[in-house]
Amino acid sequence: RPSLWRVGLSALICLSVVSFLMVDCRARQLWLQPLSWDLAVYYLTSGEDMANTDIFFLRNAGFGMTFRKLLFLVLVAQSLLWSIVWIRGRNKKEARARRIVKRLMYGLLGLSICLSLLSRRYLYDAEANVLVRGAIDILRFSGEDDGELCQLALEFDQPPQPVSRVLQAPRQRLQDVKPFRNVIFFLLETFRWRGLGLESNKPNHAPNLRRFAREGLLAKAYVSIPHSSKATYAVLSGRHPYPGIEMRESLVANLPGLIWDLRENAGAETYCYSTMSLEFENLRGLLKGLGFQHLSDKHDLVPTARIGEFVHRDWALVGAPAETLGNVDGNFAALFITYGAHYPYESPGNTNGGIGESEYWKSVEHADMIINEIVASLGRTTALDDTLVVFVGDHGESFGKHGTFVHNNSLYEEEISVPLIFWAADGRVRHSETINARQVDIAPTVADLMGMRGGNYEVQGVSLLRELPELAYVSSFFDGVQLAMIRQAKDKWIFRPSSGQLSYYDLERDPGERVDRTVPNGPQRAEIVRRLKAFRAHSKTKFRKK
Repeated sequence: RPSLWRVGLSALICLSVVSFLMVDCRARQLWLQPLSWDLAVYYLTSGEDMANTDIFFLRNAGFGMTFRKLLFLVLVAQSLLWSIVWIRGRNKKEARARRIVKRLMYGLLGLSICLSLLSRRYLYDAEANVLVRGAIDILRFSGEDDGELCQLALEFDQPPQPVSRVLQAPRQRLQDVKPFRNVIFFLLETFRWRGLGLESNKPNHAPNLRRFAREGLLAKAYVSIPHSSKATYAVLSGRHPYPGIEMRESLVANLPGLIWDLRENAGAETYCYSTMSLEFENLRGLLKGLGFQHLSDKHDLVPTARIGEFVHRDWALVGAPAETLGNVDGNFAALFITYGAHYPYESPGNTNGGIGESEYWKSVEHADMIINEIVASLGRTTALDDTLVVFVGDHGESFGKHGTFVHNNSLYEEEISVPLIFWAADGRVRHSETINARQVDIAPTVADLMGMRGGNYEVQGVSLLRELPELAYVSSFFDGVQLAMIRQAKDKWIFRPSSGQLSYYDLERDPGERVDRTVPNGPQRAEIVRRLKAFRAHSKTKFRKK
């Protein structure tokens, strides 16, 4: 009995469900995470710097179309189908034809279900769908046993230890380097290692960074979590951040570490200059907790230079901060947070930015030029005198090489490996060998180079002057999506807790991670999964809510 209101209501419900499921699929495609209330809240409140709407709707979503176009075409098709249902349903003389169409639709539905069950590679977990998850969770226990989590955390092989103990091992690199008085960190937004070309002699995308690398110590570093705020904590504290979208690190008023040690024991004044908003994910609270006194973000800084008609916000870091640091009476520690390579990848001649890899590399090249101008402005004052400079990427970026885009959850090399350079204007940290490192190794290495040996704060990294890390652990931004372990930048395992799949990659023979080898059940798989779960458990229990 296809009355107009019945067909209209059914069509509206169907269109709503299909639209919702497509948004859920899009969330999984970009973030490898089912749509949830936490994800929706994060997406809506993560700040203007994220450009989330453009990323979600205007990036390629398959079939050579943006998600906006794909959504439009699917909804048009659904509307046409329901129009046919209405037209054919009103024609009562076509009862036999209606039965044939009905059987055909049931047959297609059954076939599609069988094909989905037979699919060998799928990431869509129906039980995690937000429409049915609540009902399923009622029927099963989905929480984590606190005692079991704490016990597993004790098994983690990289627990925090006092930095003074870390610095007891004999130096293997730069043995005779005189300690620095000052330090400047450059946290480079969306600078990835893969494709940057810092090691090769071929033309690359960051000629100035390559020059700094040749004049200093270069490392390929692994992030703890491929996300800006989490990287800030890992770099400056020497410890792994909380493995989840909650910024629990920002809720602690005092986070003992390198910056506090420099303030209290070396009398350093501490500064942060950021061209992104420090209100994003309470970054201001995190930086204050880490020990920074003077904080300036994009609302406080004014651009001081331009190229033609294009003025990138990072130009605000040229000039004024150098004058302030050059006039400091005593020691200082400073942090520069750039924005140049962040989506939507703006550059001269492309002021509206873009969404592709070519636009990304153009923005990296422009950001590299501005970084050089910032360093040059520092050099025109006394700010670089007896000063260690650290350049490090916060995370990488994906462009569909492994089916994912942007960053946060995919743990392939393009997202989790970043450049790390220790440099000084007088050349005292020049080192010919490229080494492997982690973001958590930066704080203890800086403490070593600055002669800060007596700190009692704890770190999970090592001083790169004394040893190199055997294992690097990485977690996805959204808790439980993926975990990774990398051994000596050669062997790599990625674990997907939702499916239980463990994949192995040989980074020496297969640097592009083209061959995904599933690790079979056995002692090796059990040991690697245990280590990864212990890493996650340790990071979670360290930030347990009071």
